[in-house]
Amino acid sequence: MIILKRVRPWLLLLLIPVLLAGVYQPASAQQIAFPPPTITSLTYSSGLIELTWSMKAGHEEEAEYYWVYRSVNGGSFSKLKKNSPGTTYEFDGGSPGNRYSFKVRAVSGYVTGSFSNPRDVTIPLAAPEITGLTLKDTSITVNWTAVQGATGYQLYCCINEKPSVHVGDSAGTTFTFKDAKPGSHYNFKV
Repeated sequence: MIILKRVRPWLLLLLIPVLLAGVYQPASAQQIAFPPPTITSLTYSSGLIELTWSMKAGHEEEAEYYWVYRSVNGGSFSKLKKNSPGTTYEFDGGSPGNRYSFKVRAVSGYVTGSFSNPRDVTIPLAAPEITGLTLKDTSITVNWTAVQGATGYQLYCCINEKPSVHVGDSAGTTFTFKDAKPGSHYNFKV
């Protein structure tokens, strides 16, 4: 008590937080963090990419919302959308031939969960349309439409109803098949 009589009252106010520091400790983010979401489905159909994810059993209600991130052709991930509270995201506007990677993270208050493992989907190129076949001597020239995003084309041929085989490549929209046999039937695909 003698010590308290000598201590100024304003000094006691300064000591209270120091004395209580050992009693009250806020929970760390590690103590209240939750597991990352799991991407359960990533599909492309009719110009639309659909991404679906779920949380580990018992943690579904912990997330207030989710952030969706996307990478194009292996580039860095960028934040796309705050998805609240659903677990499905639709992306319209991808380009044929591009590979899109997605990952998701859950957020609750000031706590941000870990990223899900990324999942990829590649938008297929459109099919070229054959616009003409020209026969000259023993050569058949095949012409087709250009396809956006294509850097080259592969030509396949079915001869006399046998299975198709790869007969050549072209950087342009034409290919000449040589050594056609009279009386044989040729069916081409590009």
